[in-house]
Amino acid sequence: MRSTLTIDGDIAARIEERRRTDRQSLKQVANQLLREGLRSSERPPEARPYPTKTHKLRLRPGFDAVVLRKSGVHRVESQW
Repeated sequence: MRSTLTIDGDIAARIEERRRTDRQSLKQVANQLLREGLRSSERPPEARPYPTKTHKLRLRPGFDAVVLRKSGVHRVESQW
């Protein structure tokens, strides 16, 4: 298929640099880059692990665990 495209100058410079580096024709480089771009846009990005740090929880000074249990505060965790 033949078509006319207007390519921005910065993109054209990067394509030309790649063409020279890889010693390929403009057609080969353009087709390769278009294939890679289309392929990467079709698949979802890879999920990266999300690390979290655990912390030992303690009551602040002045809070009484027995009083909190009697008031029903400990039940809040089960509602989440």
